[in-house]
Amino acid sequence: MFGDGSKDGTYEIKELYNTFTEDELKEIDKLVKNNSLSPIKQESPAIAVTQRDLLNLILLNFFSEYGSPKRLKSVCEKFYKNSSLK
Repeated sequence: MFGDGSKDGTYEIKELYNTFTEDELKEIDKLVKNNSLSPIKQESPAIAVTQRDLLNLILLNFFSEYGSPKRLKSVCEKFYKNSSLK
C-alpha cells in the first residue's frame, strides 16, 4: 500500500504522502481533527509509585542504565529528603 519503503521498513514522508489521493488526505485530516485518528498514542492511566516501590526497583537493578543501585538509592533518598522539607 505504501510503496516499497526502505530496507529497514521506514518510509520517506514525501513518498508516503504521495501514495494517497487528495480525497484520502482530506479524509485523514478530518479524522485527525475529530480525534478519530489520533497521531499521538493514548497513555494509560497513571499509577502511583511510592518511595518504597521506587527504592525496591532501584535495589532490583531495574534502572541499571542510569547508574549503580548504590548511587541511585542515594539520589532517591536525597530527593525525598529535600522534597519533604517544603
